[in-house]
Amino acid sequence: MQVTKSKFTTTRKKPLKQSAEPWTPDAEQLAGVKWLVERSAAALLLDPGAGKTSITYAAAALLKKKKMLHGLLVVAPLRPATQTWPAERDKWLDFNHLSVCVLHGKYKDQLAAQRHDVYVINYEGLDWLINSGTLAELLRKKWIDVLVFDELTKMKNASKKAMRRKLLTPYLHRFARRWGLTGSPASSGLMNLFGQIGILDMGRCFGPYITHFRFKFFTQISEYKYVMKPGAEDLIYETIKPVALRLELPPSVKLPAFRENDIYIELPPAARRIYDEMEQEMLAILDKEVLSAPTAGAVYGKCCQLASGAVFLSNIDPVTGEPLRNKREWREVHEEKLDAVEDLIDELQGQQLLLAYWYEHDLERLLERLGKDTPYIGAGVSIKKAQAYEAAWNAKELPLLLGHPSSMGHGLNLQYSNARHVGWYTVTPDYELYDQYNRRLRRRGNKANTVTAHRFIAKGTVEAWGNMRALQRKAGEQTDLFNALRIYAKTIKK
Repeated sequence: MQVTKSKFTTTRKKPLKQSAEPWTPDAEQLAGVKWLVERSAAALLLDPGAGKTSITYAAAALLKKKKMLHGLLVVAPLRPATQTWPAERDKWLDFNHLSVCVLHGKYKDQLAAQRHDVYVINYEGLDWLINSGTLAELLRKKWIDVLVFDELTKMKNASKKAMRRKLLTPYLHRFARRWGLTGSPASSGLMNLFGQIGILDMGRCFGPYITHFRFKFFTQISEYKYVMKPGAEDLIYETIKPVALRLELPPSVKLPAFRENDIYIELPPAARRIYDEMEQEMLAILDKEVLSAPTAGAVYGKCCQLASGAVFLSNIDPVTGEPLRNKREWREVHEEKLDAVEDLIDELQGQQLLLAYWYEHDLERLLERLGKDTPYIGAGVSIKKAQAYEAAWNAKELPLLLGHPSSMGHGLNLQYSNARHVGWYTVTPDYELYDQYNRRLRRRGNKANTVTAHRFIAKGTVEAWGNMRALQRKAGEQTDLFNALRIYAKTIKK
């Protein structure tokens, strides 16, 4: 068996010459290369489309040429790992002499036994990589000495019980360099910077203990809630300047403007009764079924579902604690959002719409209303099918594409059809997923003047007063971080 023929092996004996082109970096990208080359711990905070993959390849190629690098281990979400990293290497003449392999699929053991310049693995594959002894072997052979986290926010959990961190921590010191790439470092608040920066500099900026970090910068006001101490925000920005560089697209690159169009719906009386009971009493009756939520967080989740039109039934009897059912069942509560989606599709008159769903019952109900053959990218959809949908969308062959933000937030380029409409059937309070999903369209290469996010919101529900406020607050915190680093970035580029 010739392992090098695996679809995840991208070894090149000679540089590509047919479709590849020279890499012509702008000033921002050159600053990014310089930042990585000069640091053992470095974070690049880049907008989607700013070229984080090519910047990393350029830094690696330069260090390798100077005999200062053995090889890279890149940890990335699944789609960027299997699609973006091999494709970007093939795209540029400057990098396609590098041997790149993706450690995914049935041939990963054989691939890891071969010498490559770049090994790419998805975050879920870390368990195999470490527990199989593969990582230790790659380090022992000195085939890798640089660790790269694509979408660094995946390492924001600084708990000792966090599996990814627990697995990697014993090996961090064996990498000469640790680099992190992300566009949304503070999407859930500045506290998440501790885990992201710490995995790169091993505690030099903030120290080794999150308890000390919290005590220094935050005041605890409840069991799980912290607020910033006066002046702490600016101090955090100042502390991470030696590690983190904010890179923006150059002025010559004009992205579409971004606007949000909130489409409000009213809950029908029956749905409103159920919603109010759940919000106020933590218990509601739906078609003789008891809906219960034992905690405030569970109530919030149930209310979000009810606002979107359906709700999962309880699997546990609230009185006896006995299992009620094996399968996760749901019941429909109203169709107001489905009607609003159809109205928007009619209004767009064939213009492309990238529609985000959140819950399983969102998808099932949308497919029932819009057609079972409506394409979607989410759980259970293969990489091959997702690639086919991506190509069809960019060729303007799909007027509608459904997608889950967790599955589509990274690694898909959907801007080449110049589409300008994103829809949010259920709006997530997770700013990183919200921002990244919108940026599947609002990125370099889209010639549309404006990208509009149409957000379907039920009046008088947690969607209106909870999710919207959460997005606004988290967007503000991240913007403040970027602004603080922007001035520092200008001095670096000089």
